[in-house]
Amino acid sequence: MRLLSLHALERIDAGERANGISAMAKRYACNAAEKAVSSAMHVFGAMGISQELGLERVFRDVRMLAIPDGTYEILTLIAGRELTGVPAYRA
Repeated sequence: MRLLSLHALERIDAGERANGISAMAKRYACNAAEKAVSSAMHVFGAMGISQELGLERVFRDVRMLAIPDGTYEILTLIAGRELTGVPAYRA
């Protein structure tokens, strides 16, 4: 996910459009973070949802990462449009 993000930033610095690659990077990074926190919560069991450990707060924060720029479905539509050149919705 780091290389994908750096590639998107490199394109932006070069003045190119990076909608598709940045959508892919964000979707992959958010998904990986969600899986990591979910795995940690499974490892810790009931302690994973307690406030003492802090995982419940991290889980809430990770769930909110996708909200500002769109849900996973929207990011998938953006990436697909950039790869194929075909808009997801036709008028």
